[in-house]
Amino acid sequence: MSTNTRNKIMIIVISLIALGLAVYYLIFPTMIKNLFSFTNKDVNNVNIEGYVYDQNKKTVENYTLYITNYYYEGGDGESYMGGEKTPVLTNENGHYSIHFDKSCNVQIDNVKEGYSKSLIVQDITKPTNKIDFHLK
Repeated sequence: MSTNTRNKIMIIVISLIALGLAVYYLIFPTMIKNLFSFTNKDVNNVNIEGYVYDQNKKTVENYTLYITNYYYEGGDGESYMGGEKTPVLTNENGHYSIHFDKSCNVQIDNVKEGYSKSLIVQDITKPTNKIDFHLK
């Protein structure tokens, strides 16, 4: 192998090592940070809406869901604050909607005779959320 070929191979190897180090120290941490950037953050002006369906997949009117809203603001950024439980009644079409000033997680549950207790836990990552509730 000629000296010129060895020099070219050495330059390629050094370039690949430098590229690998740049990815490891510069790009990879930013990617990981962006991947988890939605965690431990509140979303402002959150709207949650959906429909309540019975076992026959028909909407249920005048049904009360209990929505518990959690948020981080005022806390340590690791634990939920809030825990405000709000009853929400469906309209004649089985539709419900609610607004929260801030949220990071909601828990939707029901308590009604004739139906099994059900629970939905949903992280909130955007202002508009559609969450349908299926009774069992």
